[in-house]
Amino acid sequence: MNFAFTTLLLVLISLPGFSFRRGYYSGRFILDFKPEKIFYELLLSFLISLLFHTFWIYIVQLFLPVNFENLGFLLIGGDDFNRLDGIFNNIHFYVYHIFSYFLSISIIPYALGRFVKNKIREHQIDIKFPMLRYPNDWHYILSNDYVTNSTGYIDSDGNADFIVLDILVNNGKESVIYSGILEEYYLSRTDKELDKLILVYPSKKTYSSEGESEFRDIPGNFLVVPYKHVLNLNIKYLQYEQESMDDSNLLYTPKN
Repeated sequence: MNFAFTTLLLVLISLPGFSFRRGYYSGRFILDFKPEKIFYELLLSFLISLLFHTFWIYIVQLFLPVNFENLGFLLIGGDDFNRLDGIFNNIHFYVYHIFSYFLSISIIPYALGRFVKNKIREHQIDIKFPMLRYPNDWHYILSNDYVTNSTGYIDSDGNADFIVLDILVNNGKESVIYSGILEEYYLSRTDKELDKLILVYPSKKTYSSEGESEFRDIPGNFLVVPYKHVLNLNIKYLQYEQESMDDSNLLYTPKN
């Protein structure tokens, strides 16, 4: 049998696992495929798919017979044309049932993945159990879930009303501190580092060989700071009723 057909069949079998993982890593935790991780991701998707297929086939068998011998024959690439002719005639007869099977086993795992992710985030299970943490550390840091330093993880109370950033930038001539309330951030498309930070109510203070200036407001609705120019960030988790922000500061220096 054509090797491409067997490959297509394996891809279809792995579809529910891939769909579940896309739902689980949706939003800020989008799953990134890198060349060195492709085999691992495909293997994990295949193993997860086996669990879904086991349950789905159990349900299907309550209504329709499933011939595992024919399925195995297709997977190993059998070349008995007489038998293949009967198998494909059977597929043609049940084509709508087969289509419904793969459609449901693609959509429902995705929805289940999103549901599991939402429950884990809602109850902060990923904070309590490191093995369940998502690879996007920046989301945790910039959403007040937890912050990191050299000693490990520090759980915050999660009650901050807003986050203030002091961003140290060097343009080659002088150093500048941009300060403002974090409005949004974006990750790089090529790695897990930040791409840019967006501040509202921004102000800045400059440092040069001639001395330093006072903080002054920057006119405009938003200030966009490219992360590639950032030397370090001072992050403040603040509450409206908070009188002092000294206890909520953390200096976070980006990786070089």
